[in-house]
Amino acid sequence: MEYWVKVLRRLPFSAESDDGIFLEKIELLLQGRLASRWTQLIEGVMLVLTNLSLCQNNTRIYKSFYLKDRKA
Repeated sequence: MEYWVKVLRRLPFSAESDDGIFLEKIELLLQGRLASRWTQLIEGVMLVLTNLSLCQNNTRIYKSFYLKDRKA
């Protein structure tokens, strides 16, 4: 939150400027922040799912070799 307070304080703003433009700047900044958070969340979930899939594949491979060796 402190980050956004600093960012918003640095934005040029005067009584003569259009409030709509100022609000659009704030909205774009917040949308960008939310998008980056969602991207991080999605990447984290994909990493977990990929690792889970790799573990399952390794387990299947291990079991197939282990069972093959026991039958022989």
